[in-house]
Amino acid sequence: MSVKLTINTTNRIPKGTVIYDENQDIESIALVIRGRVEILGNGLRAVCGAGSFLGLPDLPQGKYQVTYRVLEDAVVFPYAAFIEVDIENILEINREYGSLMTVYLNRYIRDIYAIYKVFSRSADDLYSFIQSAHELYEEQSKKFGFTPVASEEVDSLQTYQASKPLDLTLVDYYNEAASVDMDIQKGYYRGRNICLHHIQEQSALVQELIFNCREITGYIAETLKAITNGTKHCLFQMMADLIQGVHRLELEDDQTLMKGFEKCIAKISEIDTLMTRGAAVSLPIEREIIKQTYQRIANKDVESYDDDAPESITDKLTNSLHQILMYAGADETMSNEMKECIDRFVELQDKTATDNATRMLRKNITNLYYEIYKKCFKRAYAEEESPLVIDLFLRYGFMDERLLDKEQLIEIASIKKEENNGPCKVYDMKEWLTLIYSGERMPSKSEFDLDYAEYLRDLVKSKSITDTEMKSWSKDMDKRLDYEIENMFKYNNRISSGEISIFVPVLHKESLHKNIENALATVQSINDAVLELRDIDFSVFYRESFYENREVGVMKEYVMEEVYPEFILMPTPGSNGVMWQDISSRRRNTPARFLLPIFLNSQLADILPKLFGRFRWELCRTVQGAMWNDIKYKSLTSEYMDFIQFYRKNGELSEERREKVKLQIQKCRNNSREVFVLDYEKWVKNESQGAMRLSKPVREILATYCPFKREIRERLSTQPMFSDAMGRYNREKGKKIKELENRYLTITKAGHEIPEPLQETLSFYKDL
Repeated sequence: MSVKLTINTTNRIPKGTVIYDENQDIESIALVIRGRVEILGNGLRAVCGAGSFLGLPDLPQGKYQVTYRVLEDAVVFPYAAFIEVDIENILEINREYGSLMTVYLNRYIRDIYAIYKVFSRSADDLYSFIQSAHELYEEQSKKFGFTPVASEEVDSLQTYQASKPLDLTLVDYYNEAASVDMDIQKGYYRGRNICLHHIQEQSALVQELIFNCREITGYIAETLKAITNGTKHCLFQMMADLIQGVHRLELEDDQTLMKGFEKCIAKISEIDTLMTRGAAVSLPIEREIIKQTYQRIANKDVESYDDDAPESITDKLTNSLHQILMYAGADETMSNEMKECIDRFVELQDKTATDNATRMLRKNITNLYYEIYKKCFKRAYAEEESPLVIDLFLRYGFMDERLLDKEQLIEIASIKKEENNGPCKVYDMKEWLTLIYSGERMPSKSEFDLDYAEYLRDLVKSKSITDTEMKSWSKDMDKRLDYEIENMFKYNNRISSGEISIFVPVLHKESLHKNIENALATVQSINDAVLELRDIDFSVFYRESFYENREVGVMKEYVMEEVYPEFILMPTPGSNGVMWQDISSRRRNTPARFLLPIFLNSQLADILPKLFGRFRWELCRTVQGAMWNDIKYKSLTSEYMDFIQFYRKNGELSEERREKVKLQIQKCRNNSREVFVLDYEKWVKNESQGAMRLSKPVREILATYCPFKREIRERLSTQPMFSDAMGRYNREKGKKIKELENRYLTITKAGHEIPEPLQETLSFYKDL
């Protein structure tokens, strides 16, 4: 039974609760204020969110035509409504609701029609598959001297014909209306008679779409019986019997029949997934019998054939590209183009070739990849669970099982999700985009160093959008997602691969330089490597922030705060890390964003020092602002820039050392940050171990601004060159401690305890 709603007030509904049951008499319609609601019918499964009016298109029928169940904790506002004319009463309460209702119904029609198109393509594909599979069965039967078994299910099969064809002109009209800017839609539908007319027409169209979804899924379920229905006359069993006969007679088989049999199993799995997830229909498939039959035919020496067995895993990944394209709802043109490109890519002997044809093929795959990725992600976000193939695609860039070895397929499908424990939070791309799409994180900066707000302002300046559109886009989660994919994901997926000229985002065995288990970047391995390096550069993630506590007389004080970075894993193998942002927003105490390939072709111990060095440099620039390279204001960047600019006149450098600095600058193409990063690497890798690799001026700068942990300093204190470099650091550190103790003394004299943030800051400088 559904929950009892309190009319004309907000109702908080927990996850899993049914708001309205299918075939229940209509008593109200409900506006979703927050949360997401699942719409379930025999042949339909959709998800709606804030701004949706539950039950609205059902009013003309007098009963709810579908079930509305809460997918995540929701807040709804129900209005009494028994018949269609009650809409007019609701509009009297709030005239804005008319335009909101029509906008919602536009989206609803668009979403249901997208689902219907997926079913329609599946119905056509299923019919074609059965015809070709039956032809293969008959050919192979005659080849081996067997008489083909007649199948009434196959012989009576017909293509799908809708009993009530949709008015596609009307569907296209509302489909296109849904893509119009929301403010424009609201303005157009604001008129009372206009919105009432459209609501009536839209509601009727929704019911037609639901009817057609139910009809076509019924056709799919009935048609699937030609492949599996538990009798001897279904294709699955007919092929199984034929293969067993071939084995009994010890006839030579070229695997054509076995491959056809495996495709039947894959098609059963594909349709079962589609119907369960897309149509909320559970098919009466005897899965255990199918597994046992396959086991017997393949002559597997095991007692059971469970979902975690290697054979079961590889079965699920059969026809992966087709599964991904179907799940994405890609149109026929996109699907055919991607299939053709991947087929050609699979056949390439050298996937890293640099000839023009191969380069263009990789480019075409890349362009299509991100469109398909976006479509898959949006659907996966709307659903509680996604199929294994989709999960592997979104997390690891897996797209076609033909591009990996069987062992690699089993390895990648067996990766277990870790708890995100540790000081550094680690997200794969699916998890990261979920945070962006849900509004929990702001989009990243672009390659031109523009955050999302700056990007929108730039569009306004160039007159690409209006001020009104800018306000709308700033809250539009679809626009935020598009921005993150276009400006962060696409660019850095290529950069992190380390193979920019031959990059392709699709996972293939030639791009993996290690086995998957050893290459996988995990939460544990990243945090262990970060903490190991932090044990050398102790203060790397500390930065100053403001503290105020008027109760104890602290009006404005700087305190040291440790803020660990977030790691985002690109779905690609690679050897490059990227320090993308030193802070996440304008606030200085927000975490940095570091990017890594999810499969590492190099060692974290080689990648992280570069990221730490770039982070040190960029954070200093952010903190110092316009004075970052002004030597009058002492800082890491200003002193290092002064060294780089005037190294030729530096009396502490020998001629040989000056020549080395010159070559280092040339190697880094005059990029001062990268020149510093090379020195920082030597500092944490070599100098921390007592191997002196830096010049005296650089060692002093790094000893001052990037000091080693106390234990390392004490170990190196016997070396005069290091002791000299630490001299300035020790003097400034002592001065800072004395300054803080004097300031904090006024707090204790006033009879107050020193607040914890101040105590921690003092301890930081003493322990540093």
